[in-house]
Amino acid sequence: ARGALSGPEPTAPAPQTPAPDTHAPPASDEPIPTRTMAELLVRQGHLARGHAILRELARRTPDDDATAALLTDVAARLTDETLRQRGSARLKRAGPPFVELVRTETGRGVVWRLDEAALARGRSLLGATDATTLTVRVVSIEAKPDHGVESRRADHPAEAASGWRRVDAPPTARVVVSVGLAADERFVSILHAAD
Repeated sequence: ARGALSGPEPTAPAPQTPAPDTHAPPASDEPIPTRTMAELLVRQGHLARGHAILRELARRTPDDDATAALLTDVAARLTDETLRQRGSARLKRAGPPFVELVRTETGRGVVWRLDEAALARGRSLLGATDATTLTVRVVSIEAKPDHGVESRRADHPAEAASGWRRVDAPPTARVVVSVGLAADERFVSILHAAD
């Protein structure tokens, strides 16, 4: 017999939801997207994260010249870093002379390697022996909305017979890069690449 104390079975207490923690960190691990935060990330060497914030800020405020200038600078630094890594890896591999255009998320560049035989052919074609400058020539060709074409040429002295450098050209431009020898106003292309 159960006795007089019997009655309905006790029920379990309803689960309680905790009150929201007002001091909890934000749900995302990403920093607050401000130019100051982007500058801090860049100074700390986090170029890709700083670049992503600057790209978003430039999209939101296209007339902010300071953000646009910083975005251009960080993009160039990010391109240089990527080129340094890819160029170093490419130059470590054995093989014949080459010129190779490289595209990164933030820009373009060129990696090259010449040997003494290629340089001797260039000197012979140029008709010069010692008064030559190893040169990287960049020609960019861009179609305009009015169906015109604009081309630009820039010559850059190369410090060594192998190396890499950023190519400054509009993203929509076609690019031809030649590595060769220059003497006075004359230039002989030893190797070239185009995209």
